[in-house]
Amino acid sequence: ASKPDISVTTGKGVIKVYPNPVTNILNVSVLGEITNKSVLRILDVKGVSVMEQRMIINPQSINISKLSKGEYILEVINGDNIITSKFVKQ
Repeated sequence: ASKPDISVTTGKGVIKVYPNPVTNILNVSVLGEITNKSVLRILDVKGVSVMEQRMIINPQSINISKLSKGEYILEVINGDNIITSKFVKQ
């Protein structure tokens, strides 16, 4: 069963991650402060960074096809502000 889009508010801003669960392409939309230094980071359930890239556009698509199936945490880092959300890779 597919879950609805999840919006999470932490820090300054709201992050929307869709689709969730995801197979190959994860879309990330941020409502809040985004600069050219904003970074997207994906962590596994142990907190280990498995992917990191600069957030160039909003919303941004991320190819996660190389990640193993499971749960992940997405962080959008903008200076001292970190917005987080969880997603599932199928």
